Order: sequence, then C-alpha cells, then structure tokens
Amino acid sequence: MPLLQSLGIPVSDLDNAHNYPQSAIRQLIDGTPRRVTLGSTQEQIRSAFALCRQYSSACQMSWYGDEGLRNVTLEPFDLDLVPVSVQAFRQFVQTTQYKTQAETAGFAYAVVAGTLQPVNGGSWRNGVKQRPVQDDFPVVGVSFQDAAAYCRSKGKRLPSEDEWEYIARGPKRHTFPWGENIDPVATAPTSPPSVRDGPSEGIGGRYKGLSGNVWQWVDTKVGDRKVLKGGSWLEPNPANKRAATRRYEISSRADEDSGFRCAKSAAAWPDTDLWLAQLQ
Repeated sequence: MPLLQSLGIPVSDLDNAHNYPQSAIRQLIDGTPRRVTLGSTQEQIRSAFALCRQYSSACQMSWYGDEGLRNVTLEPFDLDLVPVSVQAFRQFVQTTQYKTQAETAGFAYAVVAGTLQPVNGGSWRNGVKQRPVQDDFPVVGVSFQDAAAYCRSKGKRLPSEDEWEYIARGPKRHTFPWGENIDPVATAPTSPPSVRDGPSEGIGGRYKGLSGNVWQWVDTKVGDRKVLKGGSWLEPNPANKRAATRRYEISSRADEDSGFRCAKSAAAWPDTDLWLAQLQ
C-alpha cells in the first residue's frame, strides 16, 4: 500500500489486510495513471535562490517563483534514455531531406561577448559556433518545430514538461536527476558533453543527460513561449540545472545549447520491475 501510494496510484479500492498476488500488483503498477506532485515548495524555491546567489549576485527570487507545486495525472509513457545525438539527427536529415529552421533562416543564436546574438551560418551541422561537432554530441541548433519533426519521424513525440520532470525527479522529487548531491554540476565543463556523459539519472538510474547536458525542448507552452528543461553544460549556475528549473523560449529559435529527447505513450510504465523488486 505505501508503495502504491508513493507512486500516486489510488488504493481506496484495496483491502490493506488482504494479500494480493504479484500479478495483480504488477497490473496495477503497469497500467494505472499516476497522480503526482511536481514543481517546488516555497522552501525549495528559497533554497534554489540561495544556491544561485552562491554563484552570482545577479540572481533574483523571481527567477524561480514560477516553480510552484502542481498536481497532475500522468498516463504511462516512455522517455528516450539519452538526448538525440548529432549522428541520429544527421540520419534523420539524410533520410527525409529535412531542412531546419536555422538553415532556412541562415543563422542560429549563441552567446557572444555576454549577449545572445545571431551567428550567420550557425546550425546543427556546426554546433552554431563553427566548433568541431562529434557524432555523439547532443544535437543543438534545433528549434521546437525541428525537434517535433524528428520525434514524429520516429513515431514518437516531445514529452510534456510534467513527463520530463517526473522521470527526472521520481516519486521522491529529487532536486537533481541523480539526487541531492550538487557535485556533478558544481563546476561547468569546458567542452560539450556526449549524450552519455554524466551520472546515472532519473527513475531507476536509466537515463543520461537530463541535467547539465543541453536544455531540452518539451511540449509545454507558457504564454507565447515553449518550455525547456535541464540546464545546459554552458549554464554556469547549478541552481539552473535543477530538475524543476524552467526556461522559456520562442519556438522558432535555435541556439547553441538547446536540444531534445523524445517520448512515446505506452501501454505500461517502463519502471514496473524496479518497484516490484522493492517488495521482494
């Protein structure tokens, strides 16, 4: 009963004094929608602000005030284990002859001399800033529409913010996708990571690159902008690499540190065996 409750599975129809076969418990965990709490408490928002101020005096509490708690119901789905790589995106382009919005426009955005500026010729092919691009780098220089087009080609879709954050934080709502330890993001790397760099993350430790890799497009809109999650390797402040952090961006904009991963609705949750093992 405590396990089911922790997963947000209704238990009102279960008898706590009754022994249920594992097959019945598996069926419940497998396919039942989960009622979960996401976002941050006021204490967590204050802690995020305090962490931010350790690295920059420019931090403002308002940066994190949009993270308030929200209760949502999630249907079973699966999330890609890693961000989409340059190699995978190249294969998509070669197969479909797809042209990204940055390639059509002739530029993508990057931080130059401390400000976000268009870089002529910048695209996913050169990491926007003409740096050498390796196949196992996460693809960047892609807009929301580019990311959505790739996912559709795979029979998938972009995850919602709620789906992405749930996988990253788990039922215990960890601050970072690997737990509470700040060490993995305390120091910003000096070169782009691969899609498999970093600690094991998310529910069951099955995922890589949820935080501190690239900002990741999700299919959630606030006002006239789409949300990105995860905080990139170029983000110097660990407070902005927490799983609850949000960034808002124009959906047509492509830049040097925004990528994505895909999701897919599923008949069963992919973590069932993890939770059943805790009952052994």
